[in-house]
Amino acid sequence: DGAPRGGRRGAIPPAILRAIRSVDHFSASLDAHHEREVPRADVFRALHLVREEGVAVSLHLTGTGGSDPYLADLTRAVAKEFGGQVPCLVNEVRPFGRAASWARAARTGPDPAAASPCPMAAWPVVAFDGRVLACCNQDTVDRRPVPAHLDLGHIAEDDWAAVRRRALESPVLRMLRTVGPTHLAARYGSGPRPGSYCDGCRALGGDEAVAAGARTVAGGAAGELLDLTAAMHGSREGAQGIVRRHGCAAYAPLVVAGGPALPETGERDVR
Repeated sequence: DGAPRGGRRGAIPPAILRAIRSVDHFSASLDAHHEREVPRADVFRALHLVREEGVAVSLHLTGTGGSDPYLADLTRAVAKEFGGQVPCLVNEVRPFGRAASWARAARTGPDPAAASPCPMAAWPVVAFDGRVLACCNQDTVDRRPVPAHLDLGHIAEDDWAAVRRRALESPVLRMLRTVGPTHLAARYGSGPRPGSYCDGCRALGGDEAVAAGARTVAGGAAGELLDLTAAMHGSREGAQGIVRRHGCAAYAPLVVAGGPALPETGERDVR
């Protein structure tokens, strides 16, 4: 995000620029904490330079929610700077780690047994040690041993065809993509339910009752059809649907570039 301290502001060091040219997409993060170290003007200049290299760019913005004045100011600035041509994935700061249990208990949430599919169970991720996981959550990616139901193999031993087959044919992963871990645990789980959505998913790996239930519902051709139907339903909602469920819903339209502008201000409509 901009130049190193002591370098020309907004410039990109040659070695980093060479690396950027080799990727299809470049994303930068901005939030109040980042801006204390790197001004947003430097980030904007860097993104202009990356776009001039022919690489697609986007921004990952984080605030406290749809009513956060910081997010309102930042998204206006992005719209003015790039004319709605740079997509923004807007996320919220949420309870995490030790704070998650008491913060969650203090408010009323949705029914934990309700279906809440996890689209991230369709994105194989290569971890630092070469293991391939059916999850992009950083705690999961770093965890060893990998939860059995999320382990798709290792890049030193498995080719893409094997990883793809495991991701598509696993009954548990099919159920995660279709109804999500909380519903799966509520329906078949034999142990206590951890507090968070992702903690609950990781705990499913050692629960044979869950694996057996998933095989009954999502094994074979019927499970393949169930998985495909859920994928088609999710694709109709597109990227905005994913952000509405997992990000900051008020700003979901910004994840798609080129949306309509408000006639008087030129800002993107986030209503």
